[in-house]
Amino acid sequence: KSIEETSRFTERMRKNVEDHYFKHQEFQPNNNLTMSFGITYFTKKMFYADDSINKTALKKLANEADIALAEAKGKNISGLYLDRDKMLPPNKNKVCIYFRKQKEIPELDELIRPFKPDRVEEKRKSKRYYMSTVLIYRNKESQKVTKTVNLSYGGVKILTEDKLLPQDCFDLILILGNRACQCKGDVVYSEKGNGSFPSYYYSGLKFTDFSFKDRKILEDYFSSLSLSNPKR
Repeated sequence: KSIEETSRFTERMRKNVEDHYFKHQEFQPNNNLTMSFGITYFTKKMFYADDSINKTALKKLANEADIALAEAKGKNISGLYLDRDKMLPPNKNKVCIYFRKQKEIPELDELIRPFKPDRVEEKRKSKRYYMSTVLIYRNKESQKVTKTVNLSYGGVKILTEDKLLPQDCFDLILILGNRACQCKGDVVYSEKGNGSFPSYYYSGLKFTDFSFKDRKILEDYFSSLSLSNPKR
């Protein structure tokens, strides 16, 4: 019905792919599988009759989407960014829209706009690293081993066999390369998975009770990731 509806729908797909854990995703750039989208749209109002939706009109729509996709992949064809930004690695994993202007010769930078979602998301002050590493979580009743989906200074997202309750608190052991660090984790949410993992839950934990030594191990690990992956 509108470009806003189109954008929100596409952004949901992009975010679901970004947040989903895919097997062997640690071998992808930035240790995560992501997708970029270029979109355009058409409504009945754009065509005065069914027979006006011809091959030429469809090629035009496909070309608009392709132009937006090139921008979403970081090719900067619209000149939206400064010259100094051309020296930086492409910023992918986003949605760009071919936005039509009602004038005869529109400027290209008015046509393509990155979409910025306004929906509420899980808030984490620190940057997320989308990566898969071993995490052990335990309390008085049990101890289990899983893998991380994403990780930051403030918390972690993991796959769990059971739904974790918000009042739960676990002792955590993170395996980071050839080192390990320990802390506690308070459960923030636990939601049923889908796709490749329908029987699992995606659970988010907030880090607490880090010792200085263990915090330093985590910081050193993130520093090594940034050095080995300049695109971060």
